[in-house]
Amino acid sequence: VSQRVLVVEAEPQVRAIAARSLTSAGFELLQAANGALGLALLKEQRRHLDLIITDVVMPELSGGDLVRAARKLDQRLGIVFMSGFPEAMHDAHASDFGDAAFLAKPFAPSALVEAVRGCIERRATELSEHG
Repeated sequence: VSQRVLVVEAEPQVRAIAARSLTSAGFELLQAANGALGLALLKEQRRHLDLIITDVVMPELSGGDLVRAARKLDQRLGIVFMSGFPEAMHDAHASDFGDAAFLAKPFAPSALVEAVRGCIERRATELSEHG
């Protein structure tokens, strides 16, 4: 069973690179151009999502706010934040998301795939240990 990943990124080129690298790595992909659309997509999903990859700095709904809302819908979601601004992680209140991975832009497609796999594996381990 392939894992389902939602990519939320305003920049079409970054979203396309992420989609291409994750699809070729065997992940099933959903995409949204901003946090509000990403949250709407999450709410209408009938099947479980494994992970969200989101830009931290976005108009309307920031990555941090998106993740907070998403975790209310599903505690098990893995999180990978990405940003071109190192200070953005502080803005996202990184301490709220101790289990999240962080990728600085620009990143290699292989680094994204590695971060996603690592995050999904960590979440699976935590979930099996806690119940």
